[in-house]
Amino acid sequence: MTPAASILTRLKSESRVVVPQVEGGLRAHIAAETILRGHTVVLVGEDGQDAEGLYHDLSFLLGLDDEHAADDGILFFPADDKSPYEESTPDGRTTMERLSTLHRLIDERKHVRAVVTSPQALLRRHVPPSFFEEAGEYL
Repeated sequence: MTPAASILTRLKSESRVVVPQVEGGLRAHIAAETILRGHTVVLVGEDGQDAEGLYHDLSFLLGLDDEHAADDGILFFPADDKSPYEESTPDGRTTMERLSTLHRLIDERKHVRAVVTSPQALLRRHVPPSFFEEAGEYL
């Protein structure tokens, strides 16, 4: 039995499967097979660069280009490249992608098929969604 088949078999009886020590393109392959069978996947790369490569591999295996992957529910959640205490402005593209991913996770949760991120991105604290719901209206 292949590693992907073994994991997919476990998903039939378990709602959550943690797969440590899988390397290279096999990670994206297992994730793509899992997504194609109707499961939602969260992939955490070793660092930002690894997570970005994993996102590109996953998009490719699902037949998507990076520009349209988010529209198909494959989201990338990058880490901020700056500390909140630095006196420089963070990269605007990174900030926009983070906000877009958070918005999709809140408002389009049923459409999300996968989220690819890094440990650094997961450790960053965020304002809770309820704050935005109570503070204003979406236009």
